[in-house]
Amino acid sequence: SYFLYYQPIYNPRNNSVVAFEGLLRLRDRDNNIIPPSKFISEIENSDMLFQVSLWILQQSIKDYKILKRSTYFSNKDFYISINVSLSEIESKEFVYKAIKILANSNIGNNKICLEIIEKVKINDLSKITKYIKILKNAGFKIAIDDFGKEESNLLRLMQIPFSVLKIDKAVTWTIDTTSFSKDLISEIIYFFH
Repeated sequence: SYFLYYQPIYNPRNNSVVAFEGLLRLRDRDNNIIPPSKFISEIENSDMLFQVSLWILQQSIKDYKILKRSTYFSNKDFYISINVSLSEIESKEFVYKAIKILANSNIGNNKICLEIIEKVKINDLSKITKYIKILKNAGFKIAIDDFGKEESNLLRLMQIPFSVLKIDKAVTWTIDTTSFSKDLISEIIYFFH
């Protein structure tokens, strides 16, 4: 009953879809969609996050191939982004299984992006940096999600070799109404560009 719901990621400069974020969803017996807040804790408590994340990776690769065959995306470069936990990035077993799945897919480099929630405290920064470099070298994009939410550690973030920085909506929500938001976002873009 699990499936991936794809949310488009737009480039505002040319108003085109550049990627999709694959979000895990669950259908009940009546075909109603159950929100993640109702089932993610069950996955975590059952110690199934690792297996579910690998299934999400495999499903997103299958869906990438389907999207690539569509008329709109046949000649376009895009990627699919999926969420992973920091504990998975810290796991050698998870990292190498993910690399094997990607290598066997033959979809090429930078087609799948692993999104890591930035707010999670890092237990072993050197180990995480090592595994992120290995994942990037194997062809994954790496994104830091929810930057600016709660506490954002710039010094720690500078040490992580990410490809994409996703600024949290709490920061971007008032971009049209306050000059502070606009200035802050401009500085973040300048700093990490």
